Amino acid sequence: MAHKLNRGDFLGFEDNILECFNDLPSFCEPIFKAVMLGDNAVYLQGVKGLKSFSRDCVCLFLRKGEVQVLGENLYIKKYCAGDIAVCGKILSVSRK
Repeated sequence: MAHKLNRGDFLGFEDNILECFNDLPSFCEPIFKAVMLGDNAVYLQGVKGLKSFSRDCVCLFLRKGEVQVLGENLYIKKYCAGDIAVCGKILSVSRK
C-alpha cells in the first residue's frame, strides 16, 4: 500500500533542513524563499515590492537585493503580505 503524503510531512522536512543552518552567523539569515512547482509556477516569500512586470520577466524587491523570474506568458496569481505566486512557463529564478 502506498503512503499518502500530507502537507505536514513536507513542513517537518523543511524544519529539519532549516535546523542545519542554526549555527550560521546572524548575517546569513534567509533573504527570501522560493518554491518551484515544476516549470509552471514559482512561489516566493520575503518579497518587499514589485519592481517591474512583463509577460517574460517579473522583477521583485527583496529586503536585500532583488529576484528576477524569467519565463513565457508570466502572470501574477497572488501577491499578499510578502508572498507572491508567479505562474506561466518558468525558465529561471535568479537573485541580483
